[in-house]
Amino acid sequence: MPRSADTAADLRAIADEVCADLTDAYPALRTVVQAVVLQAAGELVIRARAPREFRLLLHRRADARLAAMAGVFTPIRSD
Repeated sequence: MPRSADTAADLRAIADEVCADLTDAYPALRTVVQAVVLQAAGELVIRARAPREFRLLLHRRADARLAAMAGVFTPIRSD
């Protein structure tokens, strides 16, 4: 269950938790994980997501970007 995020400090704490999770998941991208997570967090805050959704959506968005950067996804081909 996502943590509630009522203040900017709560949002930063959630972003830090997601950073730690994703740094473990993508050790080769350790140097860019924080930037990716904070960019995604800024986008979600601007769109005024409900606080209970913030952690889940942040993790999902940042994870997808890091997976793409790591080459996890393969291109779709029309062969």
